[in-house]
Amino acid sequence: MENLSLPKKIAIENIVEALHQTPTQKSLSDVFLNPGMSLQIKGMVGSGLTTHLAKAFQTHQKHLLMVCADREKAAYHLNDFEQLLGSEKVYFFPSSYRKPYQTETTDNANVLLRSDVLNKLSHSQTARVIVTYPQALFEKVVSQATLKKNTLTIKKGNQLSLDFVNEVLFDYRFERVDFVSQPGEFSVRGGIIDVFSFANQHPYRIEFFDDEVESLRSFDIATQLSIATHESVKLLPNTSEGFRKATRKSIVELIAPEGLLVLQDLDGVKERLAHYFGEAETHFAALQTETQHLPPEKLFLPETLFQAHLAELSWINLSPSSAVKPQKKWW
Repeated sequence: MENLSLPKKIAIENIVEALHQTPTQKSLSDVFLNPGMSLQIKGMVGSGLTTHLAKAFQTHQKHLLMVCADREKAAYHLNDFEQLLGSEKVYFFPSSYRKPYQTETTDNANVLLRSDVLNKLSHSQTARVIVTYPQALFEKVVSQATLKKNTLTIKKGNQLSLDFVNEVLFDYRFERVDFVSQPGEFSVRGGIIDVFSFANQHPYRIEFFDDEVESLRSFDIATQLSIATHESVKLLPNTSEGFRKATRKSIVELIAPEGLLVLQDLDGVKERLAHYFGEAETHFAALQTETQHLPPEKLFLPETLFQAHLAELSWINLSPSSAVKPQKKWW
């Protein structure tokens, strides 16, 4: 709420605090506190929904993953959560592909956002609110162990050759260009490497003096001016490509068993996952390249596996479901 005026900020805080004693809030707390519990809520929509969820998150400090019906609704709730909790605790988890098995349709800006979520879950114990939608949920992510193993951390003063960093970036499938403009690119000029990692919203400038890291800065692409200095930086690879032998998991698994899953429409999520998986199987069967590709079940989340995950953590459904019945209802 750092961008709000003080009176508005106080008013919102008072509203959120007043919710603490309501029956609905008690039901939400029960779900947060009891792993494996499920709840059906009817009539909670718009900002009322996110306000209740934000209060429950503040109280219990456990991961909250909200799966909205589509990207537009996800953006709406993301904005609400950011206003209520602050942007440092709230993350957007978008899809990286427009079509399975077609890497040319990958959106590197979205890969960065996905990698940022995975990086925070892997390297921090702090609870997060993550907002997503079925198409993004469908893509599995590399495991936290794989991400840590394939993250290069560079600290100021490190004895590190420029050639070594250059080689690692090629291994991470970064593209060498004259000037970086998007995630996944790097450039080398004399004793300076500019690299746009998938772990930061701005590229880094790494300056060497012989084989010592002399300075680390993030900079603005348009002006080339420094934004901030750093004592250390993390260079993250494209988590949506490569890692052909790595185990991948659903984002749902990464918040289990203590986290809370909130579904705008459980039946709708299951239907979309089944549709996307069918498309992935069709694209996989049509591949005629010499490159070996992982089968759909290794890369994507089928509807059957998603339903199995529901037993691993607490969840709330906001629309009546014909297939999966919750343990409790609150109308």
